Amino acid sequence: MFARGPLLTAQEGASGTFVHRLREIGLENFLKAYPLTQLVNWGWVIPFRRLVFPLEYFESWPTFPSFGKRTTAEFGEYDLLWDSTWSIEDDSGDLWFLHPAFHPGDATEQLLESNVTVMSPPPVPDEIHLSNGSVVKPYVDFFFNWQAYALIDVIQAADCIAPALNTPDVESRAQGIVSIANRVKDWKPTDVLHNDRQWGGLASLMTRLSHYGALREAVTTIGTDHDGREALRRKGARLLAKHFGITAESLGSAIKEDLLRLAQDWRS
Repeated sequence: MFARGPLLTAQEGASGTFVHRLREIGLENFLKAYPLTQLVNWGWVIPFRRLVFPLEYFESWPTFPSFGKRTTAEFGEYDLLWDSTWSIEDDSGDLWFLHPAFHPGDATEQLLESNVTVMSPPPVPDEIHLSNGSVVKPYVDFFFNWQAYALIDVIQAADCIAPALNTPDVESRAQGIVSIANRVKDWKPTDVLHNDRQWGGLASLMTRLSHYGALREAVTTIGTDHDGREALRRKGARLLAKHFGITAESLGSAIKEDLLRLAQDWRS
């Protein structure tokens, strides 16, 4: 069995584990009105990475977009990044507790890092036509789980104008909406992504939690007994903390000063 990795995907900007996550937290109808590709263009949610896949990758996958046997094993790293799922079977290897996309020097990590772009929004590749008749936008955007909640912060910040009902005074109300729009147009709702009291401002902490959540999920998918999984999870958590330089003191401080405060803000 496989679990979601720390990086969630948006394949072709429209499907994948990140899109599924947005729907899980109640944004399905919002995405119908404002597709993820538009939100990325606005900078309301910013991909951690965008990876463009070569034509040969899809041509070696005759049944694309359905699951099926690939004609070549040449694109193993691309396979791992197309859906970013993984599993942890044991504790062999120095970085077994991290998804391969975060193993320094690993082919998967190098492939992902080779596609870093400073352009915002990153360019969308043209559609390509495959020999099996399929058409694909050959890219995947990668996001951390916490970015779904950071997007909600942006949406809430942008929600400053009430809808106009078709009331007898709808025209005067519409003029009021225009007046409000003129006053707020120079303020960007994305400013909340830099607020250290909200999800975006806690990106470093939340990213580390994303790694732990992915580790925990991947361990629970392995075919061993419960005690064995728990022992492996605890070992992985300790190694993950050491890898990121997390101490008991810094973790306690983060829980008290950041996580509990954030939770309280969201409950209020």
